Amino acid sequence: MVSTFNGLEVAKRGLFTQQSALYTTGHNISNANTDGYTRQRVNFEQTSPFPPGSRNRPEIPGQMGSGVQAGSIERVRDQFLDIQYRNETKNVGYYDAQRSALYKMEEIMNEPTDQGLAKTMDRFWQSLQDMSVNPEDEGARSVVRQRGLAVAETFNYLSNSLQTVQKDLKNQVNVASRQFNSTLNQINSLNQQISEVEPHGYLPNDLYDERDRLIDDLSEMASIDVSYSPSGDSSEDIALGVATIRLADEIGQPVNPPMTLVDGATDTVNEISVSYADTANQTVVKDVTIGEQTMTVDQFSSVGKLKGLMEVGGYMNSTPSEPAYVVGQGFKEDEDGNAFLPSSMTGQTISVTGSTEEEGEFTTGETVDVEITDGMTLQDLATQLNNPDEGIEATIQNQDGVQRLVVKSTAQGSGATMKVEGSAAQSLQLDGEFTGMNEVSGNFSDMLGDLDVMASAFAMQFNEVHSSGGNLTSDATDSPHFFSYGQSLESTHAEGEGTGHPYYKGIASNLGITDAVESNLDHIAASNISTDAAGNDAVFAGNGGNAEDLANIQEQPYDLLGNETNINSFYEGMIGGMAVDAQENRRMVDNSATLQASVQNQRDSVSAVSLDEEMTNMVKFQHAYNAAARNITVVDEMIDRIINQMGRVGR
Repeated sequence: MVSTFNGLEVAKRGLFTQQSALYTTGHNISNANTDGYTRQRVNFEQTSPFPPGSRNRPEIPGQMGSGVQAGSIERVRDQFLDIQYRNETKNVGYYDAQRSALYKMEEIMNEPTDQGLAKTMDRFWQSLQDMSVNPEDEGARSVVRQRGLAVAETFNYLSNSLQTVQKDLKNQVNVASRQFNSTLNQINSLNQQISEVEPHGYLPNDLYDERDRLIDDLSEMASIDVSYSPSGDSSEDIALGVATIRLADEIGQPVNPPMTLVDGATDTVNEISVSYADTANQTVVKDVTIGEQTMTVDQFSSVGKLKGLMEVGGYMNSTPSEPAYVVGQGFKEDEDGNAFLPSSMTGQTISVTGSTEEEGEFTTGETVDVEITDGMTLQDLATQLNNPDEGIEATIQNQDGVQRLVVKSTAQGSGATMKVEGSAAQSLQLDGEFTGMNEVSGNFSDMLGDLDVMASAFAMQFNEVHSSGGNLTSDATDSPHFFSYGQSLESTHAEGEGTGHPYYKGIASNLGITDAVESNLDHIAASNISTDAAGNDAVFAGNGGNAEDLANIQEQPYDLLGNETNINSFYEGMIGGMAVDAQENRRMVDNSATLQASVQNQRDSVSAVSLDEEMTNMVKFQHAYNAAARNITVVDEMIDRIINQMGRVGR
């Protein structure tokens, strides 16, 4: 038979257990508004009954219960909902990162408005139509020049503004990378703390909550796969253990080859770093490194804020495209085709270090040094600098009698480098360190590329027609170019329908008016060249045919723009594509946010603190506590009866 005092022990256990439940309920209520907190509950367990199964057990009708105990205090959480939430969060991070960037692009392009490029070009075409009516009128010519300059400056503004946003996106990626790495290190630190607590038989619920909150934050940056492993043999079965986090693809599966971000077993972290290249008037992602593994952005398949920022700003793939290059300032050539360097440069030096490539291996060449001598021409300098064996290619780029020195590396691709320094390099606007480029993609890179293609087609087509017309100078049949290509690089287009056609890389930010047109309105070629009575080329007064031909360029297809595509339709396609991308992005932001909110609501229904429910539990546990206390009182009265009142009969 059990001891009379056993009733006190049973009641005491009930008292203490209900007290634990009340304290846990109070902890839940206190953290009702704590970010990332998961409500907790006490798991009640029956204590071992009496008597235990043994050979010397007392002969009683059956086992009697010995009360209750708090088996464990665990979080109420559904890991399946966590996985769903993180899958949706990565999509929100990806699309939301692109939304603000695309909105900035729409603001910069500013279409359709009176300040946009389309309206600026319309005014330019109209000024040409007006000049065709009265080609000798100086006022009409002045308007053409000013509106042509406005077109060039609008191209410059659009290109420079897009490049500025690219640099801003680079800063955002750097900030996001640091935040990503900081989160990884915090999770690793929490793993270590958890591994120190769990082997003692405890469940560090508050540490679990903080780790899950950080993992949620991490899932916004990139798609991740989370797995858990025991922290020790003596840990509770329901202990979560340490978390191992791997990079995952867009459907949440670990990437192949595996890329471990946090290794719970070894307490190690592989941080992420993003390298950029500033080349060809663009700031684009070169590659992404995690630990010792390096990849291009198109190989980085983990969807999230990081990938969204990198894709919208611009990134290189693995196909080499451009060498490292620089284009110097222009020098006017004389009648013999020589462009002499100014005497003030005599004695100055220029040093160029290029690079070569063989079977994917890039090698830096020996530095080539040249001293400027009296009477040296730009062509002489190019000849002395040109050294393919050392990875240097120096040529002359000529536009309408203006020569520019172009220095390139012979190697192409992101591994190509070139360094130009010295006093002469500064005078020629060539100094700096330059890198090559692989093929680029991304919203901003594509828009900058399209602007270069459009500006090239516009300027080349316009100059071709302009130089074929007659002007008002004494040499009326020899008309100069109207637009200057500036320090852009003459190249060959390698993408889309205009593949193989010449164009100028970087022209959108360099387009301007030629010195001839800027200095003298009479150089504007408004007339067609006719034949006089003697059969010679001549320009007749009142002939505005070439001005009309120039105005009609807007509707004439140009091979660089694609099959049967003119300047107007090409620009409409650019703006239309941008608008569709922005609209699609906003739709995806709304959809992914809705799905995330839906999963969050489900998760809250399981894990969040409900004050109504906690108040109900508090009353329930309070009544149970009071009942256990009353039970102690009853047992106490029983014992008092036995001790103080039994055996007194007959006294």
